[in-house]
Amino acid sequence: MITEIAIDLTDIIAIIFCFAYVFLVIGLMKSLKNVLDTETRRKLTHTAMGVWPFLWFLYHNAFAAFIVPLIVTVMLALAPKNIRELFSGGDEKHIGLVLYALSFTIMTFFFFMHWIGASAIFVLAFADGFGGWIGRKKGKHMYHVPWSKPKSIEGSLGTFVASVFSILIAQIVFLGNIDVFIVVIGAILATIMEGVSPKHSDNLFIPVVLSIALYAIS
Repeated sequence: MITEIAIDLTDIIAIIFCFAYVFLVIGLMKSLKNVLDTETRRKLTHTAMGVWPFLWFLYHNAFAAFIVPLIVTVMLALAPKNIRELFSGGDEKHIGLVLYALSFTIMTFFFFMHWIGASAIFVLAFADGFGGWIGRKKGKHMYHVPWSKPKSIEGSLGTFVASVFSILIAQIVFLGNIDVFIVVIGAILATIMEGVSPKHSDNLFIPVVLSIALYAIS
């Protein structure tokens, strides 16, 4: 959790670099509007932003890192219509991207440079996206919780496998060792939450609940 408000020159350079990266990704997705469908652009954006925990190493102070996703969240919430439409279509709403950035903000505030925050972000960025891709390509055995979108067993299995790797990477990079029990339990929880998360809220529901669960069991 952030306990000190301070920014030095290294933090300023890191902030500029990170904002440049965000605008580069958004600009690239805008340029591909006529080439890729909305769902593909949305998933690519999710995945590209998932490197955020690795960028934590650029910062000296947690507060400096925290203000980046905070400002991005506000910018996305106030984004003009042409930007909102880049990532909105069908069952997906612009609010999903806003909640995605908000979850990064929350994880950075409470778990900066911690494997739990990194796990939550990696699962959201990589496992959720991979599971959705598997579900669309290979999903045949469907299930549906009333308040969520229809899911497939194949997609959920993809989410589980990707969640295992996501939490493994987070533990290796930020913890320095692996707790297999926590990895497996965390992956199971992530898979369940991905399957039952309410419509348009999974980008916040999954990382917040997963981080709380990981904190409790560890």
